[in-house]
Amino acid sequence: MLAFAPLPPRSCRLDPTILDRVPLAIVFAATLAIALGAIVAGFLRGRHDRRKKGDDDEGPVGAVVTATSGLLAFMVAMTFAGAASRIDLRKGQLLDEVNAIGTAYLRAALVAEPQRSEVRGLLREYVALRASEVPAHDRAARAQALLRVVGESERIHRALWSQAEAISRATEPTEYEAMLVDSLGEVVERHNSRAAAILHYRVAPAIWYFLLFAMVLAMAAMGYDFGLSKSRHERVAVVLALTTAAVITLVADLDRPGAGTVNVSQAPMRELQRQIEAMPD
Repeated sequence: MLAFAPLPPRSCRLDPTILDRVPLAIVFAATLAIALGAIVAGFLRGRHDRRKKGDDDEGPVGAVVTATSGLLAFMVAMTFAGAASRIDLRKGQLLDEVNAIGTAYLRAALVAEPQRSEVRGLLREYVALRASEVPAHDRAARAQALLRVVGESERIHRALWSQAEAISRATEPTEYEAMLVDSLGEVVERHNSRAAAILHYRVAPAIWYFLLFAMVLAMAAMGYDFGLSKSRHERVAVVLALTTAAVITLVADLDRPGAGTVNVSQAPMRELQRQIEAMPD
C-alpha cells in the first residue's frame, strides 16, 4: 500500500501544469491579442483582395467561415465540458475521502489499546492537515504548501499502516480490527485518487495547442470575410474576440485545481474536523 507521490515533469513542453504559471489576466490578454491580431490580418487580406478583384461574389468564403467557427465552438465546448466534469470529479473524491476518514475514526473506537488511541490520534492529525488552507494565488507558496501536505500525508499513511500491520500480526484479529484495517487502506486509496485527479487529470497540452490553432484559423477566416464585405464590422469583431478570449480563460481557470477562482470547497473536511474534535477520546 503505497502513498501517491507526484512525478516531476519530464519537460516544460509536456507538462500540463505549465499554463498554471501564467496569471489568468495575462492568459486573457494574450488570447484576446492573438484573436484580434488574426482578425486584423484576415481583414487586411480580405480588403486587399476586394480592391484587387472588385465586388465579386464571395464564393465559398461564407462556408469556410461557418466550418471553422463551428470547429472552434466544438473544441471550446468539449474542452470546457471536460474541465467542468473534473470539478465534479474532485468534489466526489473529496466527499469519498471525508467518508473514509470518518468511518476509520469511528471503527478505531471498537479496537483495543494501544491501536485505538494511536489510530485516532493519527487520524485527527491527518484531518487537520487535509483541512488546512493552501495559498491559491502565490504560486511559490502554493507549491511549498502542497509539498508539505503530500509529505506529511505520506508520513501519516506509513504510521497508520504500521498500526494496521500490528493488528494483522495479532494471533486472532477480531472482526472489528479487520474492518479497521480495511478502512485504513481505503483512506490511503482515497488520498491517491484525489492526488492523481489534482496533479495529473488536466487539459492535455496538445488540446491547448489545437485550440489555439483553431481560434487563429477561425478568427482569420472571419476577418477575411469582413474585409470582403462592404459593410463595417469592427464592433462585431471586437465582441467576438472578447467572448472567445473570456471562454478560453474560463477553461484555463477551471483547469487549475485549487489555484483558480473556481475551486472545490474544503468545507466537508473542516466539518469532519469539527465533528472529530467534539467526540470523546
